[in-house]
Amino acid sequence: MVMRQVSQLEKICRKSEAFCSERQPCRNGGTCQNGKCQCMSGTHGPFCERIFWCAYECRPRLTVDCVYNQKDETYGCLCKNRSLVFDYKEGLCKRKRNGNHPLQ
Repeated sequence: MVMRQVSQLEKICRKSEAFCSERQPCRNGGTCQNGKCQCMSGTHGPFCERIFWCAYECRPRLTVDCVYNQKDETYGCLCKNRSLVFDYKEGLCKRKRNGNHPLQ
């Protein structure tokens, strides 16, 4: 009975490692190690899909996306309507004026 459970567990681990190396499911700069995603600083979740900072800054999710820059490990809010720009002071999307700054 114990040998059967160990054998099943080994199969699951091998499948996970194969899935990890073939599909590269880890997001936001996470890397796959031993069948699991190792997340970069500031990210979490089974596939590193969640960003701690975003839960507080980039709202509402219906109109704002959180973007993660892997190179310098920074985060930012991006309006789904690309003709708008996110105003961090007010926490909402506004029309752009000159450059990519919100209208006041």
